[in-house]
Amino acid sequence: MTTGTAESAGAGAVVRTGLRGARDPYAVYRWLRSEHPVCFDPELGLWLVSRYADVDQVLRDVDTFGNAGTLEPMWPMDPEAVRVLGESGTVPVASTTDPPEHARLRAGMTAAWPTTPRRVAAHEAMLSGHVAAAVAAFAARPAGRGDLVADLAGPLSARVFTALCGIPLSHHARIAAAARGLTGLVWDRQPAQVQRHTAAELTWLNEFCSEVIADRARTPSKDVAGALVAWRGPGGEHLTGQEAASQLAELLITNAEVMPLHLANTCYHLLRTGHFTGLAARPDRVPAVCAEALRHCTAVTGWLKSTRREARLAGVTIPAGQQLLLLLGSASRDEATGLADPDTLDPDRRDAPAPLAFSVGIHHCPAAAFSRRLAELLVAALAQALPGLRLEEADEGAWARTDLGIHGPERVSVSW
Repeated sequence: MTTGTAESAGAGAVVRTGLRGARDPYAVYRWLRSEHPVCFDPELGLWLVSRYADVDQVLRDVDTFGNAGTLEPMWPMDPEAVRVLGESGTVPVASTTDPPEHARLRAGMTAAWPTTPRRVAAHEAMLSGHVAAAVAAFAARPAGRGDLVADLAGPLSARVFTALCGIPLSHHARIAAAARGLTGLVWDRQPAQVQRHTAAELTWLNEFCSEVIADRARTPSKDVAGALVAWRGPGGEHLTGQEAASQLAELLITNAEVMPLHLANTCYHLLRTGHFTGLAARPDRVPAVCAEALRHCTAVTGWLKSTRREARLAGVTIPAGQQLLLLLGSASRDEATGLADPDTLDPDRRDAPAPLAFSVGIHHCPAAAFSRRLAELLVAALAQALPGLRLEEADEGAWARTDLGIHGPERVSVSW
């Protein structure tokens, strides 16, 4: 059933309640795809889009659907927090801009970050070293117990990203707090005090990144921060100091908030479904099981877009100037793509459509290849070091960092 505003007011309420703190939100997604594939939630002020074909269309059609406002809070903000953020100096980045501005910002990011498997391979020794050290420290924990989030995925992603970006590891805890604050600001209702604190911390992060970029302008370096400063396009295009600082801040935020969930999600679902067992003897299977785990349980489950002009999706007309919430976590399990038993994690499937977890088109995540490879290295190292790794049955942990945008475990208790 295709629905618009009046018929689907109840659909949004089901989504909000069904996804809050849910370890398994997929029954809600399945219901939406079947009954309300494109619907308007009047409380959120958003159009929810849940089917693969519609999500794919929105992501690819940059003339009709824009990324401006992608990181704008869904709820009304405290005026003082708005003032502080407005004075922070942050400017739009590649993920929040549309053509033609997007092309230059994206080119600068692409030049600075290892965006392809070949360029990621140039960092293989560094990545493998950090993974080996992190897994060895995890395996040496007393009593053969640990938390895959706090004791492994979080510390590993912090060390890898700070090394790549040229940021002292000592700053990571504060960066992570600011990143989590931004996630809450975008997706959740928050008290004024919390909003103001987050605004202050994001202002600090912008100032910190501006200092890093200014330092690289004085003293060139080969890290990502240095590459953002050094990039020059064929026509002399470049990033301003503030653009480079804002782009660096986004990289750090993404790492601190999303990467640990990506790694933890992958490990959790492989352990829960039994696909971790036997990987020590079959390391060649690791890329396939990690790719299927990403389809099965992406960490970024929602992405905000807007209509630049009137649009039509699944028979529903959406006016210009509307916000859409693309339910990536739903699209990845859409039966209409031909997936057989889409809720089952099956590394041997040959029917999976092109993944949407990292978006597609001009806003495809520049860290996609890097994220995939880091997950593969971690799973392979864990399988070799701890082939008997298992979930603690008594502790499923807390889930869903937010209601609609980010999904992953607060902790994953394991033993060996």
